[in-house]
Amino acid sequence: MRESGVIEDTMAEEARLTAYPSDETRQRIMAAALETLREEGIAGTSARSIARNGDFSQAAIFYHFGSVEQLLVEACTNASNAQVDSYRPRAHAANDLSALVEIGRTLHSDERQAGSMTVLTQLMAGAAGSDELSRTVTENFERWIALVEVALNNALGDHPLGELLPRRQVAVGISAMFLGMELMDQGGLADAEPDTIFDALEVIAELIESLRSMPEFIVRRAATRRTEGPPRI
Repeated sequence: MRESGVIEDTMAEEARLTAYPSDETRQRIMAAALETLREEGIAGTSARSIARNGDFSQAAIFYHFGSVEQLLVEACTNASNAQVDSYRPRAHAANDLSALVEIGRTLHSDERQAGSMTVLTQLMAGAAGSDELSRTVTENFERWIALVEVALNNALGDHPLGELLPRRQVAVGISAMFLGMELMDQGGLADAEPDTIFDALEVIAELIESLRSMPEFIVRRAATRRTEGPPRI
């Protein structure tokens, strides 16, 4: 009797797995994985909790992804790609540094509402014990850094400082600042209120933009002194 019950359970499971088109089923599972990460953290994310949140069987996870780790890799990668793609037109349209600050302000608002930063921080926590998750976190960071670099290139344009700034390093710094700001905001640090930070960045952007009207040789000379350090006595 028990053998018969197992066969029936297996047949029922196969029917559940094929009830939806494969792509649709995979999307449902990935959405449930992201929701579980947001709501329960990496420590509470398992095949059981994901299946419970998505209202499907645990077997569906292994049928479509092979493992919970691979599911998290694909779910987070797909989500990151979609987010980067959604901001790409704005990055290409940024024509000054103020526009770049506004992109950051909008991104913060969107990410807070979607809970994406929570997913990222939980994925970072899980990456400490997983080479695959660690690689996924790095690749996701690289996508954002590349996008920031595109926006930075467009924002600086023919600005006198454009040729003097190491774009890659500045893009990494901006990305790191954004991540740190989000983490401190989640932690409830009063001085990390994003609106006031973006207001301050807007002032800095306007000051840098004002240098456009200065003779180029003055800007270059100031930048050269900055890189050379204080004069020797």
